[in-house]
Amino acid sequence: MLPRLLICLALTVAIAAFAGCGKKQADEKLAERMTEEMLEQASGQKTDVDMKDGDITIKTETGEVKMVATSQWPADMFDVVPRFEYGTIERVHSGSESGLRKFNVWYKDVP
Repeated sequence: MLPRLLICLALTVAIAAFAGCGKKQADEKLAERMTEEMLEQASGQKTDVDMKDGDITIKTETGEVKMVATSQWPADMFDVVPRFEYGTIERVHSGSESGLRKFNVWYKDVP
């Protein structure tokens, strides 16, 4: 199940990149519908996808994932996680699944 979901998330990112070209709002809505259908087929769950200005939010019955193009440390990151000061933040994924919060922070130019 997890590999299938990861493939769908990768396709979501590719579709979002496509949606960034040209007729932005119409392309985003088309990409949302395509991604929702793909994720629903892969997971068997009702899925809601929202794409806006390069940010993606995916909500299912079991959780939520947000993918944000940002250069900022997540404001809602756990206090016990030390801030990594090297390199530049490229994007942040945060989400919750079955009541558990999780974060992924991608960096570039890390020495």
